This record gives sequence, C-alpha cells and structure tokens, in this order.
Amino acid sequence: MVVKLPEHFFKNEYFKMSDSREVSIVDYKIYSSNEKVYAYSEHNLIIFILNGKKHIKIFNSDVVINKGEFIFIKKGNYIMNQIIDTESDNFESLIITLSDAFIKDFVRKNISLSCLSAPSQYEGSNKLNSFKYPLSPYLKSEINALLANSFKKTEYARKVSELKIEEVMLVILDENDVDSSLRSYLVMLSSIQNHSLKDFMENNFDKPLSIEDFAKESGNSLTSFKRYFKNVFNNTPRSWINRRRIEKAQHILQYSELNITETCYSVGYNNLSHFIKLFKEVTGFTPNTYRNKYKIGR
Repeated sequence: MVVKLPEHFFKNEYFKMSDSREVSIVDYKIYSSNEKVYAYSEHNLIIFILNGKKHIKIFNSDVVINKGEFIFIKKGNYIMNQIIDTESDNFESLIITLSDAFIKDFVRKNISLSCLSAPSQYEGSNKLNSFKYPLSPYLKSEINALLANSFKKTEYARKVSELKIEEVMLVILDENDVDSSLRSYLVMLSSIQNHSLKDFMENNFDKPLSIEDFAKESGNSLTSFKRYFKNVFNNTPRSWINRRRIEKAQHILQYSELNITETCYSVGYNNLSHFIKLFKEVTGFTPNTYRNKYKIGR
C-alpha cells in the first residue's frame, strides 16, 4: 500500500485526529497485523509508541521503535509496518505531524535555539534521517494531556493543542538532545529560505510527485517551471527526474539491503514494472541483474 502523509490520515475516518493542516495529532490504533506501507510524508513526524512496536526502513537504516520509545523522523520516503502487542492484541501510537512552517515558528519563538545557527554546527545533523529516544514518565504524562485535549473541535482547544505540542517539543529537547543534533536540525530547517530551483530539485527529485506538483511546490506555474527548468538543467523535468531517480536506485542496489520493490518506492515510483523498464533503458540491466553484478560488500 502506498500512502501520502498526513493526507492519508485526513481521508481515513478510522483514525482519530485533530484537524489542523500545519500540525496534527493522530491517535493511531490497529488491532490486526497490517501490510507493509510505503509512505511519503510531507511533514516531519514524531511517533510515540504506546503499545506494540514499529519497524521503519529509511534508505540506509533499519529502525525498530519499541513500546516506551519515540522517534522524530524527517519528512521523506519511508517503508513502515506495525507489530501487534501480544498482551493487549493491538498496536497503538500517537503521531504528531509538523509542517516546516510550524517548526520555523517554533524556533523563532524559542530564541535560545538560534545560538546554533552557524552552518558548521548543523551540517552533520542534515545527514541524519531520524532521532530515537526513550519515553520518560514526565513526557508520557504530557502525551496523555495532549490526547485528552486534541480532538475537541473548538478554536480554543486547537490553540491549546498547538501550545501543548510546543511544550512537548521543548521537553524532548531538554530531556534527550544532549548532543544538540535534533535542535540543530530544527534550526537548519527553519533557516532554509528561497532555495534555488537546482537546490529544490536535488532535495526533492525522489518524492512521488507529478511535474505539476513539483511546479507548485517550487512556487511556479507549470509553464514557468518548465521554462526555468530548461534554463537551469538544459533538460526537461521528466528526463532529469528519471535520470536522478535511477542514479539513486543504482546506489541503493549497490549499498543497501532494500529489495527491488522497496527500492522502487524509495526513489519515487509507484509502479514496479515501469521502474524496472526505465531502469533497464538507462543502465542496460534489470535491477536484479545490476545488483548481482555491482553489489558492494557481498
């Protein structure tokens, strides 16, 4: 199953969630083992595991989050599945989705975070894909308070939820972020302004977006986007995107243990047969043949 977050939560009435588009709280419960989910998240995520455990594949890492732990995950492509708790027969988590705009406002209001704004101090954090921590008793009480308030539909309740989320983030930083890697990432994210088209495409080519979506996300009309793209890359958007995705797929097949289907979704394609056909057109090999020929460290 392929899903786009947080849009998937808004469309699925099964999940109990707040209704803000900048920051959302999702009470995520399931009662039977679910299929593997290929997810693209437009928002950064904080996932608190309350029952069971969660397995997430992120390009070159394989992360398991157990009951009593939580994880901060950058927006991007992920492969996820939940493992049911055998005692309670369910999986339960609280998910907070955070837009870049919300994080930018959070950093702006917490001035002390800005002391880390020198590029040399946060360059390393940009290479990290996730930040996993234990869930302390105090932070769990904050989560329970958030759950108790978040699903009321009044304007005051929504404001209280946003304030509680800011409080939760401050507690996370205070209790866990000893090496400042998470706060460095937050500062870096809040400092990104007016990326060039080249920067934007290099950071987003592997997202499962249409050309129209890329144009919109980069702040251009479709016509302007295609014209600017031709000037910058001397290529069409579709041709350039396909080339960069196949290059990333080659790297994954050489250096990671992701299977062919997982590789397909990790570079932005939703159709496996189309991916295999395109990979062979570009490299001269099927993905399986390429891996068998060029795999590093077998």
